[in-house]
Amino acid sequence: MNPLHRSSALLLQLLLSLACCWQGSWGYPLILQVSEQQERCFKFNIPEDDDAHLVFLALPLGEEVSENSKDGGAHMENWVVEQIIEMSNQRSAGGNLPTQLPANPPSDLKDVINKFLQGRTDGVTAKLKVVVSLDSAADPSSRVLPIKFFSPSVINKVREAHKKVLPVSADDDEDLSGYSICFDNKENEDESVQVVMDIVMLNGDPEEQDSNEPNFVKEKHLSPLEESLEKSIKAANTVLREMKYMTDREERMRHTADSINQRVQYFSMVSGVILLGVTYVQVTYLKRYFKKKKLM
Repeated sequence: MNPLHRSSALLLQLLLSLACCWQGSWGYPLILQVSEQQERCFKFNIPEDDDAHLVFLALPLGEEVSENSKDGGAHMENWVVEQIIEMSNQRSAGGNLPTQLPANPPSDLKDVINKFLQGRTDGVTAKLKVVVSLDSAADPSSRVLPIKFFSPSVINKVREAHKKVLPVSADDDEDLSGYSICFDNKENEDESVQVVMDIVMLNGDPEEQDSNEPNFVKEKHLSPLEESLEKSIKAANTVLREMKYMTDREERMRHTADSINQRVQYFSMVSGVILLGVTYVQVTYLKRYFKKKKLM
């Protein structure tokens, strides 16, 4: 074999190995800090025909547990993150995530957790006043989910749960503009909190039939050609919905741009009028001044 080809093959094999190793790190949970009386929001999208699980868990800040922990809470964060990642590997037969952490904390972390919870006045299973507001862009009604310390709060199959609350017919457009999550820390005291959040994406099975379809649609026997035609129709409808969403978004952006341009034009006109007025006042004043001094 040519040495150049051999080195290229080894390099390609190395890149594939690194990609396989990095694949697990792409789903690393997010850790963010929410200060008292503060709200932090961000958006995420779920691909078409897919779904997602959400996991939230509250942790105290490092300085709050530094008295009982030698490393200032770093070991606790690592253990919680590992447990949340392990939750995605221990799904039920229906694909749902467990509602508890897979393993109990080690003895040293257990002592730190017990001392921290005993120091709070609202008990061991206290609910923190951080509220997760899950909003859909199509339906602004929020779903409030309180978060607990060291205990995960799980929302399984966000899109499916949203459809159960608000059924969507086949003619209606899917929500393509995404979902928003807001963390609102309503603590009055000087208490910030860390929130560990994980979004587990679920890839939709194209062979799996939609549970929202009527029974007569599920029970009908289709030939391979009819099944292929039905899949093509669904794919075409998906493309049409996405194109309609892109058209609506482009129209909104054009309307926003036109509104901004109109405001800029009005501002320019007002600025020009003010400039002309100031110039007229200055010229008139200078003329009177020079006439009074008999310089003109």
